[in-house]
Amino acid sequence: MCKSCDLHANDTGTFELGSPSQELCKPFCRPGSFSYKAGIDENITNCTACDLGTYEDSMRSTGCKVCPAGTSIWRYGSKNITDCRGAGGLIAGGFHTCGVDIVGGAKCWGYNGFGQTEVPKKLVQWEENGVPYGEERDDTWYSVAAGSFHSCGITKEYKLKCWGQEFAGKTKVPSMHLYDSPTMPLQDIQEWQSISASAGYHHTCGIADGRALCWGDDEYQQTQVPKSRHWNSISAGQFHTCGIDSDGNSLCWGDDSYGQSDVPVVVNEGPWRNISAGHYHSCGVTSVGKIHCWGSSLYQATAFPQEVDAWASVAVGRYHSCGVTFDGDMRCWGSNQDGAVRVPDTGTKWLAVTAGLFHTCGISEDRTGVCWGRSVYGLIILPNAAWSSV
Repeated sequence: MCKSCDLHANDTGTFELGSPSQELCKPFCRPGSFSYKAGIDENITNCTACDLGTYEDSMRSTGCKVCPAGTSIWRYGSKNITDCRGAGGLIAGGFHTCGVDIVGGAKCWGYNGFGQTEVPKKLVQWEENGVPYGEERDDTWYSVAAGSFHSCGITKEYKLKCWGQEFAGKTKVPSMHLYDSPTMPLQDIQEWQSISASAGYHHTCGIADGRALCWGDDEYQQTQVPKSRHWNSISAGQFHTCGIDSDGNSLCWGDDSYGQSDVPVVVNEGPWRNISAGHYHSCGVTSVGKIHCWGSSLYQATAFPQEVDAWASVAVGRYHSCGVTFDGDMRCWGSNQDGAVRVPDTGTKWLAVTAGLFHTCGISEDRTGVCWGRSVYGLIILPNAAWSSV
């Protein structure tokens, strides 16, 4: 009988058939990576980290799994499907929209009464023959968020910038982590990972170094992030906030006048993968593709289509919601007063969806952006661009 490599070292295997000695037992590729050579790391450096938009939750893999339609992953080497979250190439706000194209250029359009569509540039400085020079140039962005009358974005250096209307500190970016214990020293924020700005009112939330932070208006304690947790995603609603922690638990806090912060208990559906906080209701998708909506059912905003077998992602607006199915189709429900739930026929599948107060936007599989709904301020007329889905 042949001996198992695991008798000598856990998580190892051989590269070829008929190996004669334990010295040929090599480490497996671990979750988050793969190797075309039977999933074995022949030289300990042979494994390749999973690419953006893919994950691998098992060992000795020869490839990584692709995120469901409408979701993506922004880091390399992801180990779990719960990292697949709604793509952020386009974000619909109150009366403006923002997006990041495939080369990292950020654009905002629509109502600009407070400068919320004026994407900031970066100052580039250099010296020639002892003479200093400097000029403003377009920055490169990872993601953007459109709020009520303000916007925020994360640059490729993982720095956060906010611009537009300043009210209650919603554009004042935190620079330090506030820890659970008041006796612990503050720590500088190193790397911003995601950002969400309330499309309905005046608060902003983001995740930095795995910890969630919220700032701005706190009338309903919507910026009081639950303590002692690390976070995968966060969504700022009107007067409430929702998030998914690193264990896949979904929580909401802040205003609960309509039950919009009362997350339903789910059984045998795995962890939560996507969540979206709107005005008076919230929706989320579990890892098995089941959708749940809670809060105000006015205009049937929580009455998602029951005939869909599996959902990839969901986005919540004021009185409407939209979701992308596992098959890449898009469905919307709720108030159609402004045409926000009337999905246009593009003839292609969808990669992403985002819902603003009175309008909706999506990214089709050819990276084309489309917006529909209320047409004031030109907020549904998109710049010519191929949009990112990461």
